[in-house]
Parts: sequence; structure tokens; C-alpha cells
Amino acid sequence: KKPNILEAVSNVSVYTYDFKPEFCEKDCKNKLGLIAEDFYNVLERGNDKTINGQDVQMALWMAVQELVKENKELKERVYALEKGLH
Repeated sequence: KKPNILEAVSNVSVYTYDFKPEFCEKDCKNKLGLIAEDFYNVLERGNDKTINGQDVQMALWMAVQELVKENKELKERVYALEKGLH
């Protein structure tokens, strides 16, 4: 069974981190990112050492699609409820 993409995305935390000086020349502080192991464990994509940027983009794309679907359903429910009040 495919996991709920919104639940999966919400279960992968975003962290703030600094690069070690030996791995970075400039703009090394206060970066935002994901932990590869978290992403892999929740979304089962890639591996626990690296994250493929396209996998992240597609997970977010799918999450947006799910939010659009949910938003449409909620608007329809609100419309039906409002219609019932008149």
C-alpha cells in the first residue's frame, strides 16, 4: 500500500545546520536540509546516505497535488453545507 504522501512528507523533519569548515569555503552557516536516513525510512527512496533532489521535488509535487484534491473536496463540502442553510 502506498503511504499517504502528506503524512510521509510531514514525518521528514527539516533541520538547520552548518557545514564543517573543511567542507565549505563560503556561506557555510544556517543551511536548511533533510537527513538522508529520515527521508529514506519514511519515503523509501534513495538510500540512508544520500538524497536525490528529484525524489524530494516529486514528493513535494505529489503532496501539493494531494492538498489541491483535499482543498477541492473541502470547498465542495462547505458549498453543500452553506446551500443547506439557505
